[in-house]
Amino acid sequence: MVDKVLKAESEEEKERLAKQAFDLALLSQGLLTGKDLKPL
Repeated sequence: MVDKVLKAESEEEKERLAKQAFDLALLSQGLLTGKDLKPL
């Protein structure tokens, strides 16, 4: 996942991929709740 972020061409894509990785980490720990569970 980190490799994908580093190879992304635009800053917008890098930011989206980093947010996705962070959200997956939160979800795996049961820390993603409420409105954060809604898809983008």
